[in-house]
Amino acid sequence: MKNTDNLKIALFCFKLNNSLRFLSSQNIQLVWVWGESNSRSLPFSTTVCEGNIITPRPQTQLIGTQHLLKVFVDAVINHILEVFIKMTEKIKLPIGFKEKYEKLTNWAEFGKFFYPVEKSIRVNTLKISVSELRKRLEKKFKVIQIPWCPEGFWISSRYKNEIHLGSLEESEQGLFYIQEAASMIPPLVLNPKPKEKILDMCASPGSKTTQIAQYMQNKGTLIANDIRKDRIAILERNLKRTGSIAVVTMQPGQQFKDVKFDKILVDAPCSGTGTIRNTLNFKDWNPETFERLSFEQKSLLHSAYNILKKGGLLVYSTCSMEPEENELVVDWLLKRHKKTNLEEITINLKRSKPILTYNKQKLDTRIKKTLRIWPQDNNTSGFFVAKIRKL
Repeated sequence: MKNTDNLKIALFCFKLNNSLRFLSSQNIQLVWVWGESNSRSLPFSTTVCEGNIITPRPQTQLIGTQHLLKVFVDAVINHILEVFIKMTEKIKLPIGFKEKYEKLTNWAEFGKFFYPVEKSIRVNTLKISVSELRKRLEKKFKVIQIPWCPEGFWISSRYKNEIHLGSLEESEQGLFYIQEAASMIPPLVLNPKPKEKILDMCASPGSKTTQIAQYMQNKGTLIANDIRKDRIAILERNLKRTGSIAVVTMQPGQQFKDVKFDKILVDAPCSGTGTIRNTLNFKDWNPETFERLSFEQKSLLHSAYNILKKGGLLVYSTCSMEPEENELVVDWLLKRHKKTNLEEITINLKRSKPILTYNKQKLDTRIKKTLRIWPQDNNTSGFFVAKIRKL
């Protein structure tokens, strides 16, 4: 080894030692993981909200590689600086963000959950039993039951390193589906049964479609619809991988005519503000967008109601925290269709009170039966679900 390389190693050790001392003084924990590189999915231990500023307090994972020493030295030094700068920069909230959510929820608690959700999976019982897959995964990971979904589990590494569930053999074989814990709720509320005729109106990428298929045991008629070729392609791949049987259609949900369904899921296109904690991307947070999306959501819900059998069940859901996309949409449907009722959602989880008054507008009192989940309720994404019965 050349003297220049020795100098570089010495310089690296000096810089690394100083970096570790500094990071330690900032209460930041470092976890070294040997293996795959280029991961940017770094978890936060806490977040602090002060005024309109969010300051992440990270638990940093640095991913090293087993290549040449010189490359390793340069890469690690650059990575330490890059990660530290990125993770400690303050994030300015959009105008009106704090003011809006202060009126809707406990801001102090809400502000503690600006970090990514725990990774979770749903066992695909079309291919394997829950107990069998759990035994296999427990050999490699910490596996924790999701209380409201018998097939759902939170997955984490035993060694605090980054895990890539999608690259596991069990995932490639379709034995499980990577799915956020709150996303498992709408199919549970829909409660699909074998031999029923069911429509998933906005189906791609297929997480809820494949969940419905397994509850139906691939018996009956399941229509999985979406509106774009690229989304249909993703949907079809996931249906094939999981062995889920469904008829795939590509058209706007409003175009379904002359057909009646026992049950319909409208997991509507939405702003996705319930998932902000995973990205801390606030640039698209825009109240005008919420209003615009609500028109499409009302249209889809109205169309779904019209093709639902009398006595049939319609589940409406979004991963949005906005009343404009949730309670106000359901309130609109109740006013437009009188032969409609909301049913209680009995699922084992913590929940928040639905919004019954918004911008001085009083909503139908039956909306108290809907399910509103804030991130702080169960440490998940924010979610909204309504269980609608056609009388």
